[in-house]
Amino acid sequence: MASEEYIKSMVEVLKEKYKLLMDILQLTGSQTNAINNEEFETLEKLIHDKQIRINCIEPLDKRFNTIFLELKTELNIESMEQLNNKNIQGIKALKEATSKVIEIIAEISVIEKQNNEIMLKLMEKSKKEIKNITNGKKALSAYTPHPLNSPSYYIDKKK
Repeated sequence: MASEEYIKSMVEVLKEKYKLLMDILQLTGSQTNAINNEEFETLEKLIHDKQIRINCIEPLDKRFNTIFLELKTELNIESMEQLNNKNIQGIKALKEATSKVIEIIAEISVIEKQNNEIMLKLMEKSKKEIKNITNGKKALSAYTPHPLNSPSYYIDKKK
């Protein structure tokens, strides 16, 4: 396979990955809304949908790495930076596709971090509410007399 074909294949893989990452970005934004509105069933569905996209990205990454290893072997290079020294058609498109993927991953990462912080705050709030309920139950049981379980002394007997 010619170097240009390797590059073209790598760009195609990156384009597929970019589409999936755009879906993930949209789902991550929807997760933010679900978290803010405390719609946890919706959040669970969004997480499931997102995981499906992530699972689709893994084979793309493997395919990209396989193609890149073949390209490295053919051109006798060690890294992507060394492609700059080669006069191969499609390198510019490869760089652009790579930078787009990196940018969207960074964007997703920022939103994910914010979502995690919001979820931690919600969990802390829920812990406090549960603790208050538990303390309330303890106080209620301390001030409420327990009925005595005395045995029944009167037994009706048929004669």
